[in-house]
Amino acid sequence: MHCYEVIPEGAVCKLYFDLEFHKPSNKEADGKNMVSLLIQYVCERLMDIYGIECSAKNILNLDSSTEEKFSRHLIFNLQNAAFKDNIHVGAFIHAILQQVLSTTKSGICLDVKGNRETGTHADPEVKPAKPDEKAESPQTKRRKQEERDLGFLRVKNKDGQDCLFVDLGVYTKNRNFRLYKSSKVGKNAAFTVADDNKFITKPEKGIFAEESVFLASLVCNVSFTGQKILKWDVPETKESKNTRPYCQQEPMINPGSLTSCLSSPHQEVDDFVLTVIKKDNVQGSKWLG
Repeated sequence: MHCYEVIPEGAVCKLYFDLEFHKPSNKEADGKNMVSLLIQYVCERLMDIYGIECSAKNILNLDSSTEEKFSRHLIFNLQNAAFKDNIHVGAFIHAILQQVLSTTKSGICLDVKGNRETGTHADPEVKPAKPDEKAESPQTKRRKQEERDLGFLRVKNKDGQDCLFVDLGVYTKNRNFRLYKSSKVGKNAAFTVADDNKFITKPEKGIFAEESVFLASLVCNVSFTGQKILKWDVPETKESKNTRPYCQQEPMINPGSLTSCLSSPHQEVDDFVLTVIKKDNVQGSKWLG
């Protein structure tokens, strides 16, 4: 089975990670330990920034590793909290991994695709210490500690180039994310529950355990009741200005009007539905996502 979940633009979603490295190029890497350390670090930052409690028991850990490649998906099933959309997820992850993104031991920088480039990317919240300063500031000490703590995220690709254990390319609009029990086309390694997974599903009445795992694995399977929506400031771009927002939990100004809260995350579907419901001068409904 080769199936993917589409993460719609603007859709509330869970925090998620795509992790991988080339095993022959990283013979000393302990993938399971790296996953455990990453989970611990991200949970600490969720508490520091949002006040959200989290542990490995809240995170579904899926594995599709092969002899050549270590591959995991982590899906955070937080208690009553989700991100505004996957763009905000990506911005949050970039921010908390800024130090490991900025430098390597050789002083070479990493861009989001794992390509090396020169220059530096300063953390806006951390001011570099002046050369003549004898004592390091608390911010500088924290930055250096984070650099040491996150060193395990630096890996080599099959060409021997520096890259990141975390794939930062999966936080784009309308992203395809491979499903539980699915493999890539031409491959046999499907995602299954990892043997070091600590997440335990609690199947509701009438739902089988396997179905419960599948539902927990869906990035956009989020309840809209009582959720705390997590955000991260995203720099405004020309593209973001043209994005059509859709309304959530807002009453229609005029129930009989088609100009009110109507937009869904799927413009093509909206257009088709409008052509149907406007027939014979009948006008109807709004987006109930």
